[in-house]
Amino acid sequence: MKKLNTLNLVLLLAIIASVGAIGLQKYLPKKTIVVVPSTQHYDTFYYLAAPEGSKTRFEFIDQSKHQWRCISEELEGWLVCSFSMVLVADVTQGWDLSSYSTLDVKLNYTGPAKKMRIVLRNFDTRFSTLEDTNSSKFQFVMLRQEDFNKKISINLTEFTVAEWWIEQFDLPRHLARPDVSNVVFIGIEFVEGLPPGNHDVTVESLSFTGDLISPEHWYLSILVAWILSGLLVIGVRMVRLKQEGQQAKQRINELAVSNSRLQTEKSRFQTLSNLDALTGIYNRYAIDKSITQLLADPRKNSIALIIIDIDHFKRINDRRGHDVGDNILKQFTLIVSSNIRSEDIFGRWGGEEFILICPKTSIDNAFYLAEKIRKIISDTMFEEEKPVTITASFGVGTIQQDEDFASAFRRVDAALYKAKSIGRNCTIIAETEQP
Repeated sequence: MKKLNTLNLVLLLAIIASVGAIGLQKYLPKKTIVVVPSTQHYDTFYYLAAPEGSKTRFEFIDQSKHQWRCISEELEGWLVCSFSMVLVADVTQGWDLSSYSTLDVKLNYTGPAKKMRIVLRNFDTRFSTLEDTNSSKFQFVMLRQEDFNKKISINLTEFTVAEWWIEQFDLPRHLARPDVSNVVFIGIEFVEGLPPGNHDVTVESLSFTGDLISPEHWYLSILVAWILSGLLVIGVRMVRLKQEGQQAKQRINELAVSNSRLQTEKSRFQTLSNLDALTGIYNRYAIDKSITQLLADPRKNSIALIIIDIDHFKRINDRRGHDVGDNILKQFTLIVSSNIRSEDIFGRWGGEEFILICPKTSIDNAFYLAEKIRKIISDTMFEEEKPVTITASFGVGTIQQDEDFASAFRRVDAALYKAKSIGRNCTIIAETEQP
């Protein structure tokens, strides 16, 4: 065709842009309310309810740092020993958290208790009153030992309304649902039987996170853009019916389209130059560029380096063929990619060896991540028709102060070699000094 249909090109670009916008939604900035730590002061108080004669008591270790203690001298059959933070001065005007999705919290705890709970109180004028502090809706989620002493994300949909609270106020079903549209305070509680001893709790961090633009609004904006684009296309088509004889303008359009195609091809080749052809992740060239940028950043902090090598991969290629080997490399890449953060840099270093660079990550967190991925890989069945299991060995380290990437790589690679020499399918932390 000598004449390129411009409107069809616009439609194609609009489809590409729409698909990209849909995929971009999960990478949009988040909005966050940080409660702890915060420069804003929140009133705190405690509540202790126990049987008559109970020896359980409460004390603040450091109220300004949200450190407190429940002291139990004997096993209590029932009690409530809690610490609460008041979020607002006027309890009728609480926080609307309905557009937030998660509560991110780290509770440091020492003691023999096996569980505690987090409570959100929501003031609803349909049944809540200023005279009865217990009339605000009691919503909670239970935490267990594995949730203590580490940062966890709790989806706000996990909160449920306490059954005893619903019964006490005899609410109909439509009022008994969880509601975070007017939250007035947050509580952290020990409940039921509390083993003897000191139960020390520090609220190290607590925040709410949500989408800056909700998926519904984002997709609605794409739909509106398509409607407007459709109207625009109709208008342009009507105008073009009157411009059939304007050959000069058609030539200009052809040149514009040609330039657009060249720019698209240029962008595509620039992207391909950074990606591994088989797995679609970063190649060695892109990894070198990324680490150079990270190390050049004066604000850089702890950068973790994880080197991964699939065990006995040559044996798989020899026995099952290179097509199976390629499929395993692709599935392996998907597993790792789905278990890392968006800011982490993951690439193929060569053959069956991969590298994972994690900015702002301590050695402990890097080791935990490596072990998590290692266990997922060893538990996964690869190749549906003729399943095969694989394992991988991991070397883990951090780039030391004033250390270049090559030196750090050698240390971590030595740790990987050690992991393979002692039996494979394990994670070894690199020595801090180069051997």
